[in-house]
Amino acid sequence: MHCAQWNRILLSVSFLITTFSLLQILTLAKANSVYLVSRFDDEHSLQFDFDSGTPYKNCGGSRSVIKSVQLTPCDEISEGHCVLRRGINVTCSISFESEENSTTLTAKVFGIIGFVPVPFPCPQPNACENSGIECPMVKGHVYDYSLTAPILEKYPKKKLWVKGELKDDNDELVTCIELPIKIE
Repeated sequence: MHCAQWNRILLSVSFLITTFSLLQILTLAKANSVYLVSRFDDEHSLQFDFDSGTPYKNCGGSRSVIKSVQLTPCDEISEGHCVLRRGINVTCSISFESEENSTTLTAKVFGIIGFVPVPFPCPQPNACENSGIECPMVKGHVYDYSLTAPILEKYPKKKLWVKGELKDDNDELVTCIELPIKIE
């Protein structure tokens, strides 16, 4: 091969690599009842609960295994975000298997604006009351946590991520999810 041919081949390979690095390549794989969607340009994976269709990210918590996530209502998805109308109540339900014992469970909610988590008022910070969970939590049991919160009329129309955390009696993260929402 001549030098000019090698240069054309190298330019072609370079173009392909650049093109693939700029594209958001998605791969789907079914894992239990959750579809994993991985992007080359994102270190986290956006997941879709297979049964409910709710998009979310697992943001940590090695003390449990998430079984399912459901945001109700999430009847409409726009650009990967659940569309929520102001003036309604929204319920987030998480089913998870505990990998530890804990006497208490605390819920925290944040709105991620830009990359900054801003604390939101949590209607029920004691996750052992009126949430579907009875404490103490026992290792190996599956728990169904549920939290209902209003989407107030005063909230701005905006796309954002909402982060929900459940922490144990040692303030260690039991489970954490981030939900992409669009307020209309």
